[in-house]
Amino acid sequence: MGNIFKPDDSIIVSIHDQLKYLHGLDIHKPGDTPEGLTLNCEYLSFFFETAFWASLRNNEGRPTRVNLIIVNIGEAGDAFTFSEAVPFNEAQVVKLAPAVPDGGCLAVNVSASGLQIWGISKGRDTFHDSIIAQIWGSGIIRVSIGSFSPFAILDGQENPIIGGAGRIDLANYLQNRLKKHPSVPTEFLETLAVWHECLAMADLAKEVLALDHGGAILIVPAGSDNWTTSISPFPFRFANADASIPESIRRKLKDGTFLEDSTQTDVQAGPNQKLISRPNPAWKFSVRSAAALSEVDGAIIITSEAKIIGFGAKINVGETVRPQIHQYYLKEGKRETINSSLEVIGGTRHQSTAKFVATHQETLAIVISQDRHISILHWEPEFEAVAVLRDAETLA
Repeated sequence: MGNIFKPDDSIIVSIHDQLKYLHGLDIHKPGDTPEGLTLNCEYLSFFFETAFWASLRNNEGRPTRVNLIIVNIGEAGDAFTFSEAVPFNEAQVVKLAPAVPDGGCLAVNVSASGLQIWGISKGRDTFHDSIIAQIWGSGIIRVSIGSFSPFAILDGQENPIIGGAGRIDLANYLQNRLKKHPSVPTEFLETLAVWHECLAMADLAKEVLALDHGGAILIVPAGSDNWTTSISPFPFRFANADASIPESIRRKLKDGTFLEDSTQTDVQAGPNQKLISRPNPAWKFSVRSAAALSEVDGAIIITSEAKIIGFGAKINVGETVRPQIHQYYLKEGKRETINSSLEVIGGTRHQSTAKFVATHQETLAIVISQDRHISILHWEPEFEAVAVLRDAETLA
């Protein structure tokens, strides 16, 4: 069986060059051993090759879905450390994947005998030059390097690099498209709260995706009910919008229980300073509860302030609404745009949400398909069209 990712492949070289550049910003080199063994293209090739083939295997009927991080022993924060490291190979990844907690990683390092798995980290504590391979789906590996999340998507075919434009992730994308900014820009805690609302809405999309049945989330402006003219029926609208997500965020920020992590994650980036992931966000329980609402047919409706209005909403827009569609993909830091008609973007769920966004241009829609793809739809005034970002799950 030939290698999918050879050491001299352009994608492997690009990842290595990015790591080399980031290494140059600091004396710390994740994955190096005390003997000075470096993470070269041969190791990277084997790392991704192993992850790719493991993604195609099951363990007692369970698909292999796990994060792999290359990090020195003792540098992964809270972790289970094996008394003896095990070889890093396809069989071990498949076997150990179910034991990795949500948000954790299999911890891998470079040894004199090659790559090895030395333990299981309980979170994703990362340096600015850490590399993580997330087995996202069968034959799909999402590569993150430091704050470039993702930096590239490896599928054995196109292998697009999408991190060249800087920090790109689902929460950032939502914040930009919703134009979410603090009401008082100088208020540090409110700035963090607004950002965490975006993180929570991104997490909601990911939680619905994990349920494997699809769904739609309509994000509507706070304080406006104009969108209700295109929703009928709406059998499960709440008497009062559920504010548990924004309230839990501000409560935690106010009492300081996750202020330290928030500051390190979003602000701290100096030499030798560790960038800490958010292992237990304040909104986790509320988001999971909200995601369960997608099990009922119809859309979840949430405000731009992360307050949930209800679920089971059916979009009802007239047949005369036929918006122009701009489908696009993020590749190598650029946007590839395809002009399309309404019919080609997908089935009823995609078409109805596109018509909804065209009618109510201040809204945004997230559509999750049963085949584990996320599309984000919003109005693009420059082209007077509905923009559809495809494969947005790669930004999640």
